[in-house]
Amino acid sequence: MRGFTGGLAEVQAHGTTVREVIDDLDSHYPGLKTRLMDDDRLKPNIALVVDGVSSRQGLRQAVSESSEVHFVPAISGGRCGSHGSAALPPFLGLLNPSTNGAHAKPARHA
Repeated sequence: MRGFTGGLAEVQAHGTTVREVIDDLDSHYPGLKTRLMDDDRLKPNIALVVDGVSSRQGLRQAVSESSEVHFVPAISGGRCGSHGSAALPPFLGLLNPSTNGAHAKPARHA
């Protein structure tokens, strides 16, 4: 998703639900909505995590001004490597809904 945000790993957006956040983000980063949604729902290969908790409410999930919203590739069963542990998905994006406007924050590097 960094391709849509000019390489930024973290951005801010308005909204009280995930749907509103995605709409706001798409107005600033055209094409992002198409990447995350099919018609009127999240794509089946996208998992939603809000404030560190996996959400099954999808676009209806409520968010607050301080919420952190993550869109990550959905994981299904299987084995990885000789230890049989599931591989963690790569980070796709971090979005902070905010009433302070849609301002991008620079990526943090470890």
